[in-house]
Amino acid sequence: MIKPGKKSHKVLAMASNRRYGLNTEAGETMRPQPFSLVGDGAGSIFKIFTTAAAMEMGMGINTQLEVPPRFQAKGMGSGGAKGCPKETWCVVNAGNYRSPMNVTDALATSPNTAFAKLISMVGVPRAVDMAVRLGLRSYADPGSARDYDPDSNESLADFIKRQNIGSFTLGPFELNALELSNVAATLASGGVWCPPNPIDKLVDRDGNEVAVNAEPCDQVVPEGLANTLANALSKDSQAGARRRVLPRRRLEPADVRQDRHHRSAPVVGLRRIHQPVRGRQLHLRRLQFTVGSVFLPAAALRQWGSLRRQRTGPHVVYRDEAHRHQIRRGETAPVDPHYVEGGPARGYPAW
Repeated sequence: MIKPGKKSHKVLAMASNRRYGLNTEAGETMRPQPFSLVGDGAGSIFKIFTTAAAMEMGMGINTQLEVPPRFQAKGMGSGGAKGCPKETWCVVNAGNYRSPMNVTDALATSPNTAFAKLISMVGVPRAVDMAVRLGLRSYADPGSARDYDPDSNESLADFIKRQNIGSFTLGPFELNALELSNVAATLASGGVWCPPNPIDKLVDRDGNEVAVNAEPCDQVVPEGLANTLANALSKDSQAGARRRVLPRRRLEPADVRQDRHHRSAPVVGLRRIHQPVRGRQLHLRRLQFTVGSVFLPAAALRQWGSLRRQRTGPHVVYRDEAHRHQIRRGETAPVDPHYVEGGPARGYPAW
């Protein structure tokens, strides 16, 4: 749990679905899962970074995006969809989508091709840099790309930018769950990033408080951008997986977001209250987005479908009766007209 703010982002709690220990057959681990680079990626959550980078360049949340049934590009990686030509990156959608649709609807329904085309216009470096600015700071650490290139001392951010990997917008890379939670805290704090801080205070043996040196908070994106993007994310709860779980009258601003990989189901949602939710692994923040990687037994998958169908994570969050009665209609941040309609893109053709 991270409490947002413009002077601090206090960590209230962390949790993992694994016990600490050496018995891997029993599901134990010694890896610091909640606060290190691990896992199978956050999937479409990363579309938020591409969107934020585009908004900084002049795109608005009412801007119309093309949603082709298939997108192909050279020089942005290779492979992907079936029948992909050599040295070409190919992306298709998991379903049928109308085209065009505005950014808000695209964030809600998550067509892959729209965001693949968007990152080709924005540029991979801008999207990656935005992710680091908003909170994925481990991506900039030297050597953080070693899980992908063991002999390299390159940062994961530089690794992705150097190879111009377009699939970054689809979130295939490992991540730090605490940092991803802090990305949401940054958006909820009007674009102010602060280091996640688990320390209330330090005292010496005499009871005297000891000063803690921490990295200062930073306004990493304009407040209007952060507020407008947070507002745009709110439609996901009406158009996405959550509508199948809760009646519309109880919806709050939320972005239910999952990857399409069979091994993880991260969820991002906005809520106004502070109430822990039962789950295998879930990270919550007061007045803040909820972000978590939820791992469930096969019985749950048989009941709710598969991770690929994007139903498992939302069911964990929204069908929990202890949490459900707490859900109320929320209030979104005020939008900035400049980031609603957008303006001339700096150095780029019209959206």
